[in-house]
Amino acid sequence: MAYDGEAFIQDFLNGQIGGHVFLGFQILRVEPDRVRQALDVELGAPDGRSLLLFLERRVPGRAALCTTPSFSVSYYPSRSLPDTEAARLGRSFAEFLTEREQELGPAAAARTLRLAVRQGIPDRWLELRINRECNERCVFCNTPEDSETILPGPAAVEETLRVEYAAGHRAVLFTGREPTLDPRLLDYIRLARSLGYERRRLQTNGTRLARAGFVKDLIAAGVDEFEISFHTRDAATFERLVGKRALLPKTEDGIENVLSAGARLHLVTVATRDNLHEIPSLLAALGARYGGRVRHVTLSPMAPVGDGRTRLELLPRLGALQAVLPGIADAAQGAGIELNIPSRCGLPLCVTPAALWPLNLEAKNTPGLTLESDKHKAEQCRQCRYDPVCTGVWSAYLEHYGSEELVPVSFEQDTA
Repeated sequence: MAYDGEAFIQDFLNGQIGGHVFLGFQILRVEPDRVRQALDVELGAPDGRSLLLFLERRVPGRAALCTTPSFSVSYYPSRSLPDTEAARLGRSFAEFLTEREQELGPAAAARTLRLAVRQGIPDRWLELRINRECNERCVFCNTPEDSETILPGPAAVEETLRVEYAAGHRAVLFTGREPTLDPRLLDYIRLARSLGYERRRLQTNGTRLARAGFVKDLIAAGVDEFEISFHTRDAATFERLVGKRALLPKTEDGIENVLSAGARLHLVTVATRDNLHEIPSLLAALGARYGGRVRHVTLSPMAPVGDGRTRLELLPRLGALQAVLPGIADAAQGAGIELNIPSRCGLPLCVTPAALWPLNLEAKNTPGLTLESDKHKAEQCRQCRYDPVCTGVWSAYLEHYGSEELVPVSFEQDTA
């Protein structure tokens, strides 16, 4: 069966790619992956076994199970399939996809992925992880040194910038382990600006921004927004969670230099069991030290991914987050700070105080496109008003703490 571009797109999105069978498995669903900017393809067998593949644009040097002319094909670990069988199944799907691409042509195949991924996900930031070096050792880091999400070198970074701009991205976030340690950072930023990216944000721990001249160089190259990680002002807590305490004042000076330069600034605070109860005083101190110039803080509960998988004792209880959140919100308001809680690493709406639901970006998810790999929903979640938009709870959290804190939100609560 030959596909024209529109038919291929529609069949991809509807999970009806010719009814093809892959080693006894059929396609159950195909939908955009909000996190990876990819397509998730769920394959299932009559006996209940399943595998979730994801397709990304092929980028030179990026690790993948296998590739087609246009795509990289990988899979999420499956509880019902051993890795050897999962790999065989992924390669079988890639062979089928290669045949379809040859019928369709590489340009139309790439356009298929672009259109499918971008459906319902406007203005998403392109996140580029550009390096493996870091001068801190955050025990909850979600990007370990060996992470496959880190691009393998300058050629891959530059190619990704060009390909993703052509695909429609107009906002780029430079991150990695610590991107300010990459000697090519200024070159990448200049390239992004020359290509036409309208927003260019740098995510950093802020320590190298203690040099005011470096901040000016970054802005001159094209950075117009800075996102700085700042988790505590207590030196002892900093040393336990982040790194050498001598780095703490460097981050504080970096924040001052960014503000003095007039650039946009966003702070990110990861909440762990160790620093959770310090956060209200941290926000108050930000207001006092920087005179109301810090305007945006993202509160991100620690996620059990990356290095965090090995430090589950630092995961904050959902109930503890629920209890302290009103105080955090009050402190933010008093400091003139706009607070938000992200969806993926955030707090389920069922354990967010109802008055604070507007702060929780979970409520803005697209219904039906939310449950992610490494997350799970408890039985009671089916009765929750927010089940269609909830991303679920980390499976590692449920295994560690259980699900008794998850109490479904009724429709009456939602409208009260």
